[in-house]
Amino acid sequence: DLQKQRPEAINSILDGQEKYVVQRFTSKPHITDGYKWDMRVYVLVTDVEPLTVYLYTDGLGRFCTEPYEEPDEDNLNEREMHLTNFSINYNSDTFEDTDDGATGSKRFLRTVLSTLDNG
Repeated sequence: DLQKQRPEAINSILDGQEKYVVQRFTSKPHITDGYKWDMRVYVLVTDVEPLTVYLYTDGLGRFCTEPYEEPDEDNLNEREMHLTNFSINYNSDTFEDTDDGATGSKRFLRTVLSTLDNG
């Protein structure tokens, strides 16, 4: 877990690379309006000693395009139900491309989080 490591250990892991993608999977999916979704948050780390991090003020909520059901042998291959990848759901007939950022298959993270706060 990078949070518990000292800066020199983090530097050795980074090993001179300029770009990284860091992700964490959760065992219980986020469900809103009956659809599984994930959040994409953008962070810029400019230094590890001292740790200097900039968090972008918004991110994305990426929604599946099929209503969520617990995985079982009958629906496990339903990619648009279980995978939030934009490239998969964009090609779905039920993909909703909206301009408001508050509805559809790709939403502003701030609007998704506000519905959680109010619900």
